[in-house]
Parts: sequence; structure tokens; C-alpha cells
Amino acid sequence: MRFVGISIMAAAVLALGFRYSLNARKRIRNLRLMQTVLRMLKGEIGFSGRVLEEAFDDISRRVEEPFSEFFAGISRKMQNRKGDGLAQLWQESEDAFQGSGLKKEDLELFRKLGSELGFLDVDMQLRTLELLEVQVKESVEHLEKNCEASCRMYQSLGILGALTVIVVML
Repeated sequence: MRFVGISIMAAAVLALGFRYSLNARKRIRNLRLMQTVLRMLKGEIGFSGRVLEEAFDDISRRVEEPFSEFFAGISRKMQNRKGDGLAQLWQESEDAFQGSGLKKEDLELFRKLGSELGFLDVDMQLRTLELLEVQVKESVEHLEKNCEASCRMYQSLGILGALTVIVVML
């Protein structure tokens, strides 16, 4: 029974290290996807001149999770509730990002977009999108530069933690 308990604890610590590594990679992937979404929004607002509700619906069909669920939810809410502001609908739909690996600062950056879309003229919206795209690009570049080292560290700490649990418990 003791060895089963030790094995379970060691496996949990090992899995935790690999989970952190996976989340770091998932965060980079979703930030790249956020860049794509920002480019799509620039195209929809700047060149197509579509209404935000239609633009969100179109984008929801062209991107992957969690952004497809997020924009589909906002589009549905915009169709159903005409009186609520976009910023409020944006915040209500942020549940789609749970488990996405995105950190609080990433979501704050994205939330800033929701608070500024729809209120400004088209030129200001495009400038806001360009600014956010640059900020996300810088975040991705910084994370990519450090990702391999961080991921190896998380995995190594998981392995060392599991070995430590085994040695201490024996």
C-alpha cells in the first residue's frame, strides 16, 4: 500500500511539471491565434466595413478554439440583447478562455480591445487593433525566446520532484 501511495504522489508531481510545460506552449499557440484574430478584425472592420455582430460571427467560423467559442458567444449575445454594451458582452464571454493557457495579462490586453471596439470611429479602431497586434507580437517573441528553456525546466523539476518524493517517502 505504501508503494502505491508513493507511486501516485510521484506521478502527480511528474504530471504537474509536464502540465506547466504544456501550458507554456499552449499560451504561445493561443497568442499567435490572437494575432490572427486581430488581423481578421482589421480586415472585417477596415476593408469589409461589416457590422461587428456579423464580423464576430464570421470570425467564429474561421478560427479555432477558444476564440471561435468566444466570438460565437458574443455574436449570439449581440443578436439577443440590443441594450448591452460590447464591453459587458465581451467580459461575459471570457469564460471561453478557461484552460487556454492564456495568463491574466494576456486576457487584460484582449479585454482592452473589447472596451474600445464599437465606440471609436473606424480609423481609431484600426489603430487600436494595430497597437494590440504589435503588443501581442512582442509577447509572442519574448515567450518563444524563453519557451524551450522554461519548458525543459518545468519538465526537469517535475522529474526531480517525483524522484524527491520517492526518496523521502522510502
